[in-house]
Amino acid sequence: MNEAILYMFLLIAAGMYCLGSWNTFRKKNAVLVDYGFGIFFDLLTVALMVFGFADTTEVPRGGMFHTHIVLAGLGLLGFITIFVTILILGDKDPHPRIGKLALFIVLPVWLIGAGLGIANALL
Repeated sequence: MNEAILYMFLLIAAGMYCLGSWNTFRKKNAVLVDYGFGIFFDLLTVALMVFGFADTTEVPRGGMFHTHIVLAGLGLLGFITIFVTILILGDKDPHPRIGKLALFIVLPVWLIGAGLGIANALL
């Protein structure tokens, strides 16, 4: 049951990251809400995992686990950086370079990292 809630939070974060990245790439405004909710649910998932909300003692800690931590962490750090950058620059003007970075680099890195974490937990 607890794992299902974590997967739901990850799906919400993934949806918000995809929406924010797509809207930034398509030069639409008000992407801060998308990135903000994505970051919130991603950090909530991380916090719940760290503080033992789900039983992770039986999860194998092999090479795939470490790759998951690195890629998902880099993706989260990338989205936080994009969020802060747009917050500083303002979301009224389109940011095509940030949109390309978000959609073609940061989003795939985070999705691969989160997907490896889910695959590691399920296999």
